[in-house]
Amino acid sequence: MTFLFRLDADARTIARQFGAYSGNDPWAGGHVAPGAFAPVITEGREF
Repeated sequence: MTFLFRLDADARTIARQFGAYSGNDPWAGGHVAPGAFAPVITEGREF
């Protein structure tokens, strides 16, 4: 069974809430589903 989620906050709002850097993340909010893009917050990693 596949579950769909909705995340209405944009990338900048999410980053600000967690004290993270959003960079040029284009996430504007919307449905989160398998195989789709969505914001991911990591700690202690540099890419």
